[in-house]
Amino acid sequence: MAQTVRVDDIDYLRSFRDKLVQYNQSLQQEHDKIRHAWKEQQGNWHDPQADRLGGELEGLWHGIDAYLKTTGEHEHYLRRLIEHLDAAGSLRL
Repeated sequence: MAQTVRVDDIDYLRSFRDKLVQYNQSLQQEHDKIRHAWKEQQGNWHDPQADRLGGELEGLWHGIDAYLKTTGEHEHYLRRLIEHLDAAGSLRL
């Protein structure tokens, strides 16, 4: 069964997708930087707070990894939807 898709403002959707892609790229870059920095410093700081922070970072990173693994699907879907709507719009002109 086909799904009904309604987009009121394709330009807004296009802008949102662009921002999502940019956000995901920045998130990936910053995620890689802090993860690398944390690994580099692990032999440097030793106390219970470091252990606590490490555990919290690992939990956070697990969520970020899961998000980044699936977000490409969302980006791709939005790109194809926009292309489809652009094509449908050009047929009406």
